[in-house]
Amino acid sequence: MGPASSRSMGVASKEAGLLLGPNDLAILEQAWERISHGQKLDSKAFQKAVFGSFITMPTALSNCIFNAFTSGAGSHTELTWSQFLSGMVVFLKGDHEMKAGLLFQIFDSRRLGYLERTRLARFLTVIYEGSKDGADAGGSIAKALDQMYSGELRRSGEVDQEEFTERVRFDGNQLVTRWLDDVAACVFDGPSSHVTAIHNYYSPALDIRAVARKRRMNPNRIVALEKRFYETLRSEVDELNGGTGKIYFSLSMWQKVAGVWIEPDLCQRVFHTLSEAGRPGWTVCDFVDAITALTEAGRDTAKLMLDVFDVDRDGVLNVKETKDMIDSLIRQHCFRSQSLGDMPPKDLSCLGYAPDLTPERAAELAGGLQAKGLQGIDAVASWLSQHSGRSQLLKDLATVACADFGLRPLQPLQEWKIVFDLMKRHQASHDPASFKYGEVGTKWFLIPTGWWHNWKHFAQHSSVEGQTTHSHSKGSSHHHDRGSHKKGSHNSSDPGPIDNRGLLKKPGISNQLQSNLVCGSEYEVVVPIVWHALQSWYGGVTTVQREVVMVNSNQLQLEIYPLCLRVTTCDDKGKAKSHMEREVVVSKGASISQLNTLVADAFRINPKKLRLWNYASPKLKHQALLPTEGRLSEIGLVEGQVVVLELGLSDGTWPRSQLQSDYFDPHPADEDSPNSANSSISSSTSSSSSTSSFSSRNSKQVSESVNSQSQPLGNGLIGLHNLGNTCFLNSSVQCLSHTPLLTQFFLSKSYVSDLNVTNILGHQGKLATSYAMLIQTLWGNHNNKRKALNPSPFKKTVAKLNEQFAGTDQHDAQELLSFLLSGLSEDLNRITNKPYIEQPDSDGRPDRELADIWWRNHLRRELSIIVALFTGQFKSLLTCQTCGYASARYEPFTFLQLPLPDDPLRTIPVLLFPKDGSLPVKYLVRVNKEGLIGDILKALSKEAIVKYPPKTEAEKEDEKARMIPLTDESVPQFTLHVPDLVILDVQNHSVANIISLSQPLSKVRENIMLFVYEIESFSSSDSESVDDSTEEDDDDDDDDDDDEDEEEEDGEAAVVEDKETVPQAESKDMTDSDQEGKEVTDNKKKSDDSDDDIAKEHTDSKQAMTKSEAKSADQTQDSPARPTKRAIPSGLSNLGSQVYACGLNTMSSDVMILTLVHRALDKFETYFVNPFRHYLFGMPLFLRVPRDITGKDLYTLVFKQVSRLLKPEAREKLNPLPDNMTTASQSRSELLPPVPPVEDPSQQGSILTIHSQDAHAGAIPVYGFRLRIVSPDGMGDPSKHWLQRSIGQFIEPNDEPTTGLMDGMCIAIDWHLAMIKGWFENVPRQFLNHYSVSALSGEQDRTLKLSKCLDSFVEEEKISEAYCSKCKEHGEANLKTEFWRLPPVLVVHLKRFQFTTYSRRKLHNLVKFPVTDLDMSPYVVGEDAVNNKMSNEEEDGKDDGNEDGKEEDGDGGGVVKDKVEDEKQDLVEDETGCLSPDDGRSVGDYELYAVVHHLGAMSAGHYVSSIKNRQSGQWNCFNDNIISPINEKDVVSDSAYILFYVRKDMADVNIEDVYPAGNGDNINEEELVKLMKKRDRNCNVM
Repeated sequence: MGPASSRSMGVASKEAGLLLGPNDLAILEQAWERISHGQKLDSKAFQKAVFGSFITMPTALSNCIFNAFTSGAGSHTELTWSQFLSGMVVFLKGDHEMKAGLLFQIFDSRRLGYLERTRLARFLTVIYEGSKDGADAGGSIAKALDQMYSGELRRSGEVDQEEFTERVRFDGNQLVTRWLDDVAACVFDGPSSHVTAIHNYYSPALDIRAVARKRRMNPNRIVALEKRFYETLRSEVDELNGGTGKIYFSLSMWQKVAGVWIEPDLCQRVFHTLSEAGRPGWTVCDFVDAITALTEAGRDTAKLMLDVFDVDRDGVLNVKETKDMIDSLIRQHCFRSQSLGDMPPKDLSCLGYAPDLTPERAAELAGGLQAKGLQGIDAVASWLSQHSGRSQLLKDLATVACADFGLRPLQPLQEWKIVFDLMKRHQASHDPASFKYGEVGTKWFLIPTGWWHNWKHFAQHSSVEGQTTHSHSKGSSHHHDRGSHKKGSHNSSDPGPIDNRGLLKKPGISNQLQSNLVCGSEYEVVVPIVWHALQSWYGGVTTVQREVVMVNSNQLQLEIYPLCLRVTTCDDKGKAKSHMEREVVVSKGASISQLNTLVADAFRINPKKLRLWNYASPKLKHQALLPTEGRLSEIGLVEGQVVVLELGLSDGTWPRSQLQSDYFDPHPADEDSPNSANSSISSSTSSSSSTSSFSSRNSKQVSESVNSQSQPLGNGLIGLHNLGNTCFLNSSVQCLSHTPLLTQFFLSKSYVSDLNVTNILGHQGKLATSYAMLIQTLWGNHNNKRKALNPSPFKKTVAKLNEQFAGTDQHDAQELLSFLLSGLSEDLNRITNKPYIEQPDSDGRPDRELADIWWRNHLRRELSIIVALFTGQFKSLLTCQTCGYASARYEPFTFLQLPLPDDPLRTIPVLLFPKDGSLPVKYLVRVNKEGLIGDILKALSKEAIVKYPPKTEAEKEDEKARMIPLTDESVPQFTLHVPDLVILDVQNHSVANIISLSQPLSKVRENIMLFVYEIESFSSSDSESVDDSTEEDDDDDDDDDDDEDEEEEDGEAAVVEDKETVPQAESKDMTDSDQEGKEVTDNKKKSDDSDDDIAKEHTDSKQAMTKSEAKSADQTQDSPARPTKRAIPSGLSNLGSQVYACGLNTMSSDVMILTLVHRALDKFETYFVNPFRHYLFGMPLFLRVPRDITGKDLYTLVFKQVSRLLKPEAREKLNPLPDNMTTASQSRSELLPPVPPVEDPSQQGSILTIHSQDAHAGAIPVYGFRLRIVSPDGMGDPSKHWLQRSIGQFIEPNDEPTTGLMDGMCIAIDWHLAMIKGWFENVPRQFLNHYSVSALSGEQDRTLKLSKCLDSFVEEEKISEAYCSKCKEHGEANLKTEFWRLPPVLVVHLKRFQFTTYSRRKLHNLVKFPVTDLDMSPYVVGEDAVNNKMSNEEEDGKDDGNEDGKEEDGDGGGVVKDKVEDEKQDLVEDETGCLSPDDGRSVGDYELYAVVHHLGAMSAGHYVSSIKNRQSGQWNCFNDNIISPINEKDVVSDSAYILFYVRKDMADVNIEDVYPAGNGDNINEEELVKLMKKRDRNCNVM
C-alpha cells in the first residue's frame, strides 16, 4: 500500500481512513488486495472490478473517473493504493465540496480549469442516453444545463470549479450529479443472502477448529484429511461437474477405496447415508465429517447403523428394516471372509444367534426389543453390544477411515487388528505357491526391527494392562487428543515416530542402506498399505521403499540394495544444477527406458521430452549421453552416480548440445588427460578463427591440409551437436556426408584444383573449403572414438554466406540442401568464363538431338562434381490448346520435387445439433476442395441418413489401437433438409455470425470444427416466399460474396462445446468501447479532447452498427429452398440482418430466428465487494419459432432442448407444467436445498431489472431457469439504461404472446444456482461420435506409394496462361513433364508442407517408397519420341518467315546449325563417351542410402536422418549428436521428407574413374568434349 502522506483530490490517506471508519476501511483494503494483488491497477481492471455490476457502462466514462482518481495522470497510468483510497472516500463518503471537486475533474478531462456548456452537454448526453432523462436535448438535460449556466458567470458559457461547486446539488434531483450518487450507492452492494446460502450449501468452507472440537481431534489431522480430499479429486479428473467446474468426492471415488472392505450394496448405502441431500457428492466438509464419524464409538456408531437401515426415516427400525440389516450384515461377513481368505459363515452364528435361526425370526426377536422400552438409537446400541459380530460393519468402516484415510484408531489394540487384517488381505491376494514377496514390481517398505517390536508389544498389551486411550472423567472440560498419539499418551512403550535414519548410510541425503543389513535383525518389510497406515498414525522420518525384481532371467528377488542415483537438472545453457538433486532408486537390472520413466515420474515431466547424461565428472570429456536402449548394467553406472536430466527446449533442441567439443580437434587429447576438455575448447577457438579467412587461403595450403590426413578413414558415425534449431543442418549434412562419391571427392585432393574463387555466382570457394574440412573431420580415422562434433564453424560460414540461415531460427532442410548443392557446384565449377547461351526451341526436331544440345549448353556454363552426381534432365512439353503447337524444353534438375498427390476431397469435422434437443453428433464429411461451404450441408444430409452396420469387436479393438474415437452405436439416423441447416460461428459461448454458404471451402481453416444447427422447417404459410428452383448461387452475386467473405473470413467456429465455464466478463470487456476509451485518455494530449470523444462514443457506435447492417444487407446469397426476399427491416441487430441476408427468414413470414445462451452465477476469487458474477457457458441454441409464440410455449421448447443437461430426477420434477400448479411448485421446491427461503423474483413483474444474483436464486422457477431478452453478447439488457443495471428483459412463462422479440435477438437461459450446482449431470456427454468419425479419420492422411507420386508428377496438367511462340500470345496450354536423363544420385523431395491463403499445414501421409529397388526407367521418355511435327501449313509459315534463307540453329550464342551438327556427331561417334545414345537413360535402378525425416508439426518440428552404412549395411538414426541403430523397416515412415537414392551401377566406382581431377584451369568447349570421350560408358555421370 502506498505511503500515508500521498494525497489525491485533497484527501490524505489518514483522513480517508477516518472518514470511512474501520469496517469500511477494512472492506476496501481487502478489496484492493483481491483486485490488484498488492500491486497497482490499470483502467481496464478498475472498471471491471469497481463498476462490474454496471455491465454497459460507457468505458470512456469509466476512464474519466479513473483519470480523476489519478489526479489527471491519464488512463494509461496505473492507480496506486493511496489514490484509490482517497478517490473512493470522496466517491462514497465525501462532503459537498469533495464530491463537487471530484465531479469537476471527471468532466474537465482536458484540465482547462473551466467547463464549457457544450462539453458538459455532450457528457450528460452520453451518460443519460437511452434513459427518460436523455430523451431529447430540450428535456431534462437542457433544464439541468440552464440551471448550471444561468445567472452571472465570470466567463460567459463557462464555469470554473468554484462556480461549479456552488451550483451543483447532491440531493438526487439534479442530472449533473444524480448519476454519481446512483453509482456510488451500488459500489458497496454485497451478495444476496439467498445466493450465499445456496453457494455455501453446495460449496461449504471447512471450519477446521469446529470439526476438531466436535470430533475431539488434533486440527492437524483435519488438515491432513482436507489435503487427502483434494488429492483424490485431482487424481479423478473425470469427475468434473460439467456445469460449474466444481468437483465433489463422488460415489465412484468412495467405492474405489471402501469397496475393498465393504460389500458393494452396503458401500453405496453408507455413502448416501453420510451424504447431504441434494448434493451430487461429498464436499470437503461432508468428506471430513463422514470419515471422522466412522471412527466414533458408543451412541454415535449406533446412530450411523440406524441411519443406514432406517429406510423410512422414522427414527426406529421396524421388523422389515431389521431383517434387511441382518441380511446385509451376513453379506458383509461373507464379503470380508472372502477378501481375507477365510471360510464365509453359513448361518447366523456370526451375529450371536443360534445356527438354526432364520433371519425372519431373528428380526422379530430384535424388533421385540422395542417392546421393552428401547427405541431408536438405544435399541440399536443394545443390540450391537450383545455380540461383537454385529459391529463388524462398523469395524470395517473404521478400518477404511484409519487405513486408507490415515485417522488414528481409538485404541492401540485396534491398530494391531487393522494391521493384521491388512497383512492377511495382502497374503490372500497372492498365490501361496509363488514368490512370497509377490510378483515383479511389488513394493515393500522397510521399518526398523526395534520400532516394529515395540509397536507390536504396545498395540497388543496396552489395553490388556488397563491403559486406555480416551478415558476422561464425565463433564471434564479437558479431553484426550486421539488424533495425535503423543509419546506417553498410552504408556512408556509407545514407539513414537518411525525413524529409518539408523538404516541409512547418509540420512537426509541418500536412501542408500548401510552394508550387510539382515532382515529380522535390523529391519522388517511391510506392504505399502501397512506402511502408509503406520506412518499416518505415528509419523515417520525417511521412507525406504524396495521392489521385487527379476534376476538371472527367471528368479525373483526383493532387491534390498538397488542402484541409488543422484539426478539433477541443467539450465538452458546445459550446465548442471547441483542444488536441484533428487535421488532416484532403480533396480540394477533395470533397462534405461525404465530409468527414464522413474526420472520422469520423480520430476513430473513427459519421459519423451528428456535425455539423461552420465555425469561422471564436471569435465565434458567424462560426460556421456545415456542411450535410449539397453540395460543399466551395460553402461557402467555406479552407486551414488550423478545423472543430469536434460529437458528438450520448445524449439526441439537440447541445451547440452552446445557444450560439446567441435570437430576441428584433429588429435583429441587422451580421455584420461585432465586437460582434455580444455584442449578441445582451445582447438575449437583456433579453428573458428581460421574459418573466417577462407578468401586468403590458397590451394597449396588446403592441399597440405589434405595430405596431412592419415590414410585410413573412419566410419563416419559421428554426430553433430545441435547449436539451437540446427537439426535441419545436421540431418542434411549427414546425408551428404554419406554420399560415397561426393565424400571421396572431398577426402581426396581432387577438389582443391576445382576451387573457383572468381565465380561471381559462387562464394569464392569458402563454402567448399568449409565443407571439405567438415568432411575430413567426420571421416578422419582419428575420430573413430569420437561420438559427436560441434559444427559451429561450418554453421557460421553458411550463415555468413546466406543471411537466411543466420540466427537460431528453424529452417527447411530442403532449402538448406538446395543452397549447399548450388553453392558447392558454383564453388567447384570448372567453367570460369560462362558464355551467354540461349536455349533453342524444339522446331520439330527429335528428342535426342534437342536434349543433347540443351545438356551440352548446360555443361558449357556449369561443370562440377555436383552436376556430375546430382543433376538430371527433364523433358517439358508445352502444347498450345489454340493452335496445337508443341514446344519442348530439356532443363536440368538437382532435386526431384514430388508433390504428394492432391486429394480432391477434404475431410471436414462437423458437430450437428439436432432440432429435437438430443445430444449433438459429430460427423466427418468429405467434400470437394474447390466447392463451397454449402456443399458441407449436402454431404452431411447424405451421411446422416445412412444406416451403418454395428461394429464388430475386432473393429472396436482396432479403433482403440489406432486411438480413433469409438463409434457410438446409439447415434440415430437423421433425415436432414439443407434449407433447415445453418452453420454458425460460436465465440465465447454465444453466436457471433452466420457463416455464408456461398463462401469457398478454401476459406475454412484446417482442423476446425464446424457447428451445424438444425432448425424447424418453414410453415406452409411461408411456402409462397420460397424459391425451390434455385439450386446454386447466382453468378451475379459473386461480387457481393467477395465482400461477404472478407467480413466472415474469421467467422468459422474454432472449438467444440466447452464444459469449462469462462466468465464472459473476464474474456470480453466491451472491446469496442475500450478502444474508444483509450482514445479518450491514452495520453495527456488525447486527454484534452476526451470529452469530445466520449460525446461521440454512442454516435460512432450507432454509425458502426448502421454500416454493419448495411453490409449484412448486401451479403446476399441463394440457397436451395430458402427464402429469396432480401428486404431487411430496420432496428435489427447484426445477427438479425444476417438472418435475412442469408435467406433464413423473410419479413412476411410467421416465424423468427432466435439465439439462446446459457447463463449462470458463481463465485470468483477476484472481486471488489460482491464475489458473485454471472457468466456464459456451454453451447448456444439456435431456434426458429413462431412470431406469436407464447411465453409458456417458449419455455417448453427451450426445456426440451436443454433437459439432457440435467439429472433424470430433476427432469422428472421439471417436466412440462401440469394442470395443478401447486403440485408443480411443490415438486420444484424439492430441488431447492434446505436454506432459508426468499421471495421469488419472477413474481415481481413481467419486466425485471433486478441484480444478477437475484436472477439465479429464490424459488426454483418453471423448468429450473428464467428467460430474458439480452444483448448479443448475452450479458446486458439492450432496452435499458446502464444505470439500471438490468441483465435482461424477463419473459413470463404464461399464455400471453411474447413481446419485444425480433429476428436475431438473443435470449439468456438464466439457470437457478441450485440447478447448476446440484442437478446438472456430473459428467455430461459433449457429443456422440458417428460411424463416419472412425471410418474417415485416416482419409486425409491416407497411405500413398512413391510410384503414385511419380505417376502424378508426369501426368499432363493444364496451364491457364502460357506463351505460345507460334500464336505470339498467352493462352491455355497443356504441360507434360517427363524424365530424359537420370542422375547417379537422385534426391527426392516429398513436398509435405502446404501453404494457402487461409491455411498452413503439414501432410502426414505415409509414402511407401522402395528401399533396395527403385526402378525409374518407366518414367524416362521413350527413344522414339519426336517433338511436334509441324503441318505443311506450319512448314510453309516457317519458310515464309525466313526470307533471306539463313537457317538458324536456335542453339544460342550465334552458333549456326552445321557447326552444332559436327560437334554433336563427334560426341556420338565414340560410344565410350558419356553422351552416348544410352547416356543416363538405360540404367534406372536405384538403392536408398539416406533419408531426412521431419518429426512433429510444421511450426515446431524436428529433423533427424536415417542413413545406411555402406560398410556394414546397418541403418542408423542420426538425431543431432545421438546415433542409434534402427531397423530397415523403420526407415519408411510418415516422417520421411527427403530421400537419397544412388544408382546401383555406382556401387563399386571410384571417383577418379567417373570424375577425373582437373588442373585448375578453365575448360573450353573442346576440352569439355574430350573429357566426355574419356568416360566409361557404364558410368553415365553426365
